[in-house]
Amino acid sequence: MARAQDRKGIRLVRLTLLLAAISMSGCYFPDQRALEYRVQSKVAVAMPVQDAMAQLSQMRFDCVRANPADCSRLRESLMPYSCVERVRVYWSEQTRLVAKIEIPKIACAGL
Repeated sequence: MARAQDRKGIRLVRLTLLLAAISMSGCYFPDQRALEYRVQSKVAVAMPVQDAMAQLSQMRFDCVRANPADCSRLRESLMPYSCVERVRVYWSEQTRLVAKIEIPKIACAGL
């Protein structure tokens, strides 16, 4: 009888851990440093602006292609908040090469 209760307890703990892992997998936690690293590993000063836009698009950023290009992506969470990650890409009109990259602070809002 004690063994049956132990097994039920172990199953309950495993189920609780599994549910916790599943619920946490849908959570987004803003990480400015990680965002900057990811963007800077794909987009660089002096690269063709078309290549920069393609890289940001692959990263699921939507861009308004004026100069500067204003790119953003919405990051949602199971928690009651959402965050917007943004990147601005400035380029030379003459050479069509990236001149400057800005990565503003991640903006979050929610309950």
